Amino acid sequence: MSEFELLAQDLLEKAEAEEQLRQENDKKLLGQVLEIYDQKYVAELLRKVGKNEWSRETLNRWINGKCSPKTLTLAEE
Repeated sequence: MSEFELLAQDLLEKAEAEEQLRQENDKKLLGQVLEIYDQKYVAELLRKVGKNEWSRETLNRWINGKCSPKTLTLAEE
């Protein structure tokens, strides 16, 4: 492998690790919010501020690991 390819591979691995950490933190944050607020209410607010289509069912599947991991947008955080 060339030096450029090694650098690109290293950057890719770091980006994947960062993405994984962010998804874990987002899931933890959302879990804490859902301990306080109703899923329907949280989904409604996320739809208003975010770009994703959130529903009570979507939140439930995400928290229970039954769908692909999501990353919250800055507005949704």
